[in-house]
Amino acid sequence: MPCVSSRARRRAAFIEAAGQIYDRLEEWCLQNPGATAHEIELETAMRRRQLVRKAVALLSSDAGLHSPAMPHQRPQKAVEPGLFLDLLA
Repeated sequence: MPCVSSRARRRAAFIEAAGQIYDRLEEWCLQNPGATAHEIELETAMRRRQLVRKAVALLSSDAGLHSPAMPHQRPQKAVEPGLFLDLLA
């Protein structure tokens, strides 16, 4: 059962991080009421990258794969739009 516990712990940490990032994004929107859709999209993209880095760190740390350089590497292939949002559903 350690795997289930570890999975539950990683999921809980991810959900907590997602909530915090969303709260920061919402606060940014409140502080920038005149922001255009493009500006909101750019801010959202930055926050999404933060969440992806957190997810990679959570998943790789338990697998012993964590590398300090990993969050700075660029993906080899573009991620399909909307694919990430499916993870949050």
